[in-house]
Amino acid sequence: MITSNERKKWHKCYICDSNRSKTQYKDKRLKKCLNCSFVYFEDIPSNEELDLVYSKYTREEHITPESSQKIRAELEKILNSNQIRNVIDIACGECYALDILNSIDSKLNLFATEHASAKKNVMDKGYRFIEGEFFPITDLKFDLIIFTEAIEHINDVNLFLEHAYKILNPGGLIYITTPNFSSLERRVMQSQWGMVMPPEHLSYFTPKTIDFLMSKNKFRKVFSRTENISIYRIIEFINKRASKSSITSAKMHMSPQKISDNLQKITESNLITRFVKKMINIFLDFFNLGSSMKVLYKK
Repeated sequence: MITSNERKKWHKCYICDSNRSKTQYKDKRLKKCLNCSFVYFEDIPSNEELDLVYSKYTREEHITPESSQKIRAELEKILNSNQIRNVIDIACGECYALDILNSIDSKLNLFATEHASAKKNVMDKGYRFIEGEFFPITDLKFDLIIFTEAIEHINDVNLFLEHAYKILNPGGLIYITTPNFSSLERRVMQSQWGMVMPPEHLSYFTPKTIDFLMSKNKFRKVFSRTENISIYRIIEFINKRASKSSITSAKMHMSPQKISDNLQKITESNLITRFVKKMINIFLDFFNLGSSMKVLYKK
């Protein structure tokens, strides 16, 4: 992570080095590179700003059975199609991916990095903790790197991928998930989209810009897709709009997490709704409009 306590700004795109850019949202200080189309936060955050953001994080676990099953299916496909023994989850969070991998194949060698405050949690779960967070300090080589919902938090993406390339075995894979800046909901909500949240989120990717970044760092695409419309973000957006209107009654406030979880449960429990969701995701993926982006690249 590149930080500065001197209120410095990026004067060029930190992916392609172009100094040609335009303002995306003035109030959010986002810039869009006119060369590669990458969107980034122009202010270089200070350590104090980041500490303030991340000190508010909790270690509470929240993952629905439906989400867990979906992640499991994704990881099973990757394991079944490749020879994988050593796996590292960089910025592992609550170890959801490692827990699922361990349940699929207990013989996998599973490693994790995270902030030092999470070390005990990782080790208590039986995984090997590696220091270095985004830049694992190790002589080991891996067959699979998992990097989920994290690349948007860093502004040294080229350095990260250079390091990731070094610790992968030949033919090794890197699986990345991140919010999709070209999503339908971002196009509708604009700067009020819940994922536009600097300095927590510094880098904003689309399928086009992440492919440019990965290719630039010598990775070859296995797959890239976008999917889903985030009910959580829609309810969050509605709540924000309601709070700014004259209708500010607590009765108008809806729980994004509760509504999202309930709707997910209803959708997955019915054959017809599952089919409708599948058709919607096909449409969203074809036009790169899904809320979430998932990519797999090979060394």
